[in-house]
Amino acid sequence: MTTQHTPTPWHYANGTITGDRPNSLYNRIMTIPIPFDNVDRANLEFLIRAVNSHEALLEAAKAALAVVEHAEDGLPTPVGAEGDMLRAAIKLAKEGAA
Repeated sequence: MTTQHTPTPWHYANGTITGDRPNSLYNRIMTIPIPFDNVDRANLEFLIRAVNSHEALLEAAKAALAVVEHAEDGLPTPVGAEGDMLRAAIKLAKEGAA
């Protein structure tokens, strides 16, 4: 059985990242040491945005790939760099960096 990540959306407040964990007594995902500087805060905000947008961006990439791969009449069309970029982004989103 694979362990699943905490469902989104995630939030940050008072040194703690929280998310929706309905089967947990605690909603805490992790605690971030305080104090931290503006670069750390910017990185943390970027992380939260990336996590919270992951599923929507993955679905959008899949939909865009379907459009690139098929013409309106349903026939396959030549797929160039755009299709390769979409496939690579979808793979990265699903599997992570190598």
